[in-house]
Amino acid sequence: MRQTVRYALALAVVGFGGVPAGLSQPPAAPPARAVTFDDVVRQVRAGKMPGEILENCDVVFTITPDQRDELFTAGAPKTLVDALQVKRIAIGDVTDWVVILDCSGSMKDEIGPGQTKMDAAKAVVGELFRAIPNGRNLAFIVYGHDAALECRAVKVVRPLGPVSDEARQELVSAAHTLQPVGHTPIAASLRAAGEVLAKSSAMSQVVLITDGVETCKGDPAAEAEKMIAAVKSLRAVEVIGVGLKKPGEKEAVALIARRGRGKFYGPETVADLKRAISAATAVAIVEGDKKDPPAEDQVPEGLPPAMRALVDDLKDKSGRVRREAADALAKLGDKARPTVPALAARVADDVFDSTNSFTRNGDPNGGCKAAALEALQKLAPDRVEGALLKARKSKNEQIRAWATKKLGEIIK
Repeated sequence: MRQTVRYALALAVVGFGGVPAGLSQPPAAPPARAVTFDDVVRQVRAGKMPGEILENCDVVFTITPDQRDELFTAGAPKTLVDALQVKRIAIGDVTDWVVILDCSGSMKDEIGPGQTKMDAAKAVVGELFRAIPNGRNLAFIVYGHDAALECRAVKVVRPLGPVSDEARQELVSAAHTLQPVGHTPIAASLRAAGEVLAKSSAMSQVVLITDGVETCKGDPAAEAEKMIAAVKSLRAVEVIGVGLKKPGEKEAVALIARRGRGKFYGPETVADLKRAISAATAVAIVEGDKKDPPAEDQVPEGLPPAMRALVDDLKDKSGRVRREAADALAKLGDKARPTVPALAARVADDVFDSTNSFTRNGDPNGGCKAAALEALQKLAPDRVEGALLKARKSKNEQIRAWATKKLGEIIK
């Protein structure tokens, strides 16, 4: 009971029904406890989400056929009717987690000034991986990460296994290399999650992070319901819909949570996203040390020593060293993707050489900005525009002029 109270307090941060704190809609009053069958029927008719009803239900019911019919008539999904007859699982009892992350092309859209949904999601998911205690089991699935695979782009980055210091570093590094390029096969990703949990006998939970609806003709809500029925230890499918703006998107994505016996969260800012993931997992995600660099400038831990040295050389006093470091990272190709935040910071910073800093020709000490920009264009073209927009705000007139010129070339 104590765990349930803690969870209810955590959910109060973001509000029930997917309206996180900070949005225009005021938080709803906490729903009444459901202690009788009639209480449940009233909450169903009031449009409460299944996960919300279960969270506030202290009774395990023996439901007659007539009562099942009454619940269905009121609008209750089968998953809720079935769940009312089994012991409720508190979120603190969950030991097996599956995190699914959207890497579709629309994740390139901004969630805040100069920050894409993809960048924000990778940063917050990385913080989640760092915060999950050792000994818990975690699987990580992505979709839309490979444009060539189209609707087949679903990858189990890490199968279900215990969290350790080494596994955590690998997960954080893997998250930072992801790029938003493909389709949105949500149903297939949920099917993969069900396969991952098929052998799990411990209490489990799925957290889906998406910024849009299914684009591959699947039925993700049906897949969520199938998973609930097939994986007896599965508590819920929690769904976080990031910055859903188009008509019908929020309703369609929320239906996945409803059919998956979970809750829906609709964050529209980075802070909302962090609160939503914290609530959906009951893992506290706290702000890092204020002395740390901002999230978009952070490079994941666990880089090979040589690559870490090249990242450090991007800040060397010598423009020639900075240029050679950027060129070397560009030549490494995909291996160097974890260094993208450092390259973006190099493009956007105020560091320059007094002699010909922005050209590749004529000065052996020049071209360091241009080299960083070329490397960024090769490794993460979706980050180029944001970096140049930041460079436009430089106090240095030369940098502002250079950034404006490069932005014009991109538009062409």
